[in-house]
This record gives sequence, C-alpha cells and structure tokens, in this order.
Amino acid sequence: MEWNKTMKLFLPTRPKPLPEIKINIKLDRNSHNNLGYQTPLYSSTWQHITAIADTGCQTCTGGVDLMETLKYPRSSLIKTRHKIIGITDTSLDIQGAVMVEIKYNNQTTKQMVHISSKTTGLYLSESTLRELKLINENFPHNTINRTASSTQKITCPQRQAIPVRPRVIPFSPIKENITKIKQWFLDHLQPAHLTHVPINHYK
Repeated sequence: MEWNKTMKLFLPTRPKPLPEIKINIKLDRNSHNNLGYQTPLYSSTWQHITAIADTGCQTCTGGVDLMETLKYPRSSLIKTRHKIIGITDTSLDIQGAVMVEIKYNNQTTKQMVHISSKTTGLYLSESTLRELKLINENFPHNTINRTASSTQKITCPQRQAIPVRPRVIPFSPIKENITKIKQWFLDHLQPAHLTHVPINHYK
C-alpha cells in the first residue's frame, strides 16, 4: 500500500523495481598482486554489466556469478573475516573478497566487493555511489548551495505617504476633459512605482 496524493488515500501498489545502472567493471590486478594474489592477464578486461544502486548498502556485495563475469576463479578470492547481515537478519555467507575497478560515465572508483553465496549480481554501496557522483556528498541531507552570487535579492517598494487631496481640479468638469482629468488624477495620487499600471485597473 502506498499513499496516493491525487486520491488522498492508500492504494495497493506493486513494488518498484530495484534501481539499476549500467557500469563497466574489471579486476584490479595491481591491488590483488600487492596482497600476494596472482591474477591472470585475461581477467583485467572491462566488462559491461548491470548493477544495483543501493544507498542502504554499507559495503559492495556480489554473488558468485560475478566471479564468472570477471573471469576470476573463486579459489583465488581474498580471504576475509568480514561478515554481512542481510535485511532479513541472516548472514550472507561471505566466501571472500575481490578488488575491482568500476567506471560509470566519466567517474571511476576502486572498491572491495564481498562475494556472497546467497545473492546474485552486484550491489553498489552508498560510498561507491557517492564516488561515482550518483549521490552527493551530503546525502541524504539538503545540499542546495545558497551563495551570495547565486541568490537573487528581491526588494519590495516601500509604502509611501498618502498624497494630499486636491481642493480644485485644473480642468473644467466637462465631458471633453474626462481623459485629461483621469490622467491628472492618476499622476497626482498614485505612487511613482505604480505609474505603469493601466488606468482601467482603478475603478
């Protein structure tokens, strides 16, 4: 059930699909080699995959199928004691980790992905999404920059004193002088900042 603003009541609604993005990913061979894990050359080519952009994910997590995509043997996973508890409060059974390089548009980041036997695909963490510029640095708080150069100062006209009521008019009160009398009346009574207002607005 979700709240419908138009009808102003809760209505049965299908869950929206998980937010997916297209990324390029490859094994970070240098990081693996620095840790003493030898990697084959063919595992360093870019692969185009679909990943889940999960702002509620604290670490990048992938399924064992990701290893096939990266062409990297599961037996060579980096050993880790890291444990991840899923939203159902159950362990994701982490098999190990893999260092990867991720590219989205013109942004690139290097991340450690923990491989789970209980999930599939790749879930990108909040910090990863931030480095890829998919969310801003202050997410989820308001990040509108209000600077003096970008803020337009709005001024309102100040109230002026009421003009003194004239005792006489400069034209004879005849039909031929109606237009002149109207214009004289407006020029005498209306504030300067309202001189552009059409005569027919005053009734």
